[in-house]
Amino acid sequence: MKKQGLVKSLQVLLIATLIAVLTISMTLIQTGRAQTTTSDLVVRLVSVPKHAKACEVFKVTFTVTNLGPDPADDIFVSLVISDHFDIVGILEAPESLDVGETATITAFIKVTAFVPGETRTGRLLASATPAEFSSDPNPEDNFAGATVRLISRRVMSC
Repeated sequence: MKKQGLVKSLQVLLIATLIAVLTISMTLIQTGRAQTTTSDLVVRLVSVPKHAKACEVFKVTFTVTNLGPDPADDIFVSLVISDHFDIVGILEAPESLDVGETATITAFIKVTAFVPGETRTGRLLASATPAEFSSDPNPEDNFAGATVRLISRRVMSC
């Protein structure tokens, strides 16, 4: 009986030790992750056509600049578009930007369906946000939007 009690006590001690080690490890990992950086990203539209025709592919160019004070890592660049459009591709989206660095991003957009009863104005919004553990002191300048007037006759599909 004494052996079983000793074995049981050793098992409990081993489990308690493992839990303590895992807890300390998780705390260290979370503490390392909790260190935030500050990266002020600014998005600006460089070129967007004022007009587009049904089935046309057009180019949109915008920039993302990191004003700092820290480098920006794991940048997420997105383009939100109205139902009139499809994104054909986005080129040169940066994964990171050093302080003061600017990246120029090119997106190709296709005018798809343009049916009777729909508005003749398509909208797009470019955005960039830094990593999960980075703060942006001016998040309102992480977005830039534009409208494109559709000037052709309406078509159901391209």
